[in-house]
Amino acid sequence: MRIVDFSEKNLIDLVKPCISEPETSQFKKGAPFRIDWIKERIKKGYQGKILYYRRRPIGFIDYLPIEYIPDPVEGNDIFFLNCIYVQRAYQGKGYGRMLLLAMEEEAKKKKKGVGVLAWDHPHWFMPASYFLNLGYEEVTRRGIEVLLWKKFAKIKAPSFIVGKYKPQLVSGKLLVEVFFSGRCPHNSVIVERVKNVCEEFYNKVEFRKISTEDFKVAKKLGTSFGIFFNGKRKLFGAPTEDEIRGNLKLILKQLFQMRTNEKGQGAGSREITNRK
Repeated sequence: MRIVDFSEKNLIDLVKPCISEPETSQFKKGAPFRIDWIKERIKKGYQGKILYYRRRPIGFIDYLPIEYIPDPVEGNDIFFLNCIYVQRAYQGKGYGRMLLLAMEEEAKKKKKGVGVLAWDHPHWFMPASYFLNLGYEEVTRRGIEVLLWKKFAKIKAPSFIVGKYKPQLVSGKLLVEVFFSGRCPHNSVIVERVKNVCEEFYNKVEFRKISTEDFKVAKKLGTSFGIFFNGKRKLFGAPTEDEIRGNLKLILKQLFQMRTNEKGQGAGSREITNRK
């Protein structure tokens, strides 16, 4: 095993680990968007390291100065982890820790700490427990999002940015919005899936996609990726079309029942008023 610094020459090897497994090959279509996303951020201090088994890339870690990370966080003089991944066949062998330590060693030379936005969820990618076990400290949390860091010098801890996202709801329809960017290969693929499902319910659903390629937009809205139903995030990660469809049907059913109840209550109120 060897870890190699990312460069424009081996850029594709930074993307291959998460699109080369049977379970992840479905996201190959998103690779060009991921590559473009990286290229745009090199001038902002984007950095990464690639884990090789012989000549094959099997894992990576990438990170940016916190000022340019697309997460809804703010802070100063620390690197912020964008993603860390080791292919399934090589997980549980300490290779993720090797990548994390490699990032930390570089951060000690250039910054005063490192941060990460992880998740308090048993089946979610980048779980908070993983980083806590490796010496990271919890700063704060928001729902299942957990902000953690490890500091190397005296510095103020990072914090969440309160987003100003206000959906423009559509009368008589369910608003489905997808926030996306080229940050991860699965983003563009998920947009396509959500759009396909929404088209099945075209008379009941309004579909919108919102690009968060600009990190300033992501910070203002308070998120860089997510699937929202009437302004509330309902789906994370990379749901299948069946999972999206199931959630959509459930939400539509709940909305229909709610509107039916509201109409019924309204009619009852009018009857009482007429008696008076």
